[in-house]
Amino acid sequence: MGFGEPEHGQHQWTLDYEQTYPILKKAWETGINFFDTAPAYSNGDSETFIGRFMKEEKIARKEIVIATKFFPRTIEEIEQGVSMAEHIEKNLNASLQRVGDCCHKKGIFGFDNH
Repeated sequence: MGFGEPEHGQHQWTLDYEQTYPILKKAWETGINFFDTAPAYSNGDSETFIGRFMKEEKIARKEIVIATKFFPRTIEEIEQGVSMAEHIEKNLNASLQRVGDCCHKKGIFGFDNH
């Protein structure tokens, strides 16, 4: 997904919200209601943009499906005794804040063998 503030995140070629909005609008108008995102996409901007779009277009949670995912625990988290459940809860809550409490599916990038 190429949505995000160009000066915020890992890619300068991402599209800001003003450029993202018409793409999301066209997708929604043509029947696309599943959006896959992650905090790794422009440090969460893509999640924020989708949440903002939903709010501006008054799209009810039951009308749209949003998926998110996040990275496994860091070595530091493992050493600090952070459980996988705690890691998931922390990351999911952060995503829900960005998208506006509308995430339906969550996943993890890679494996957590600890």
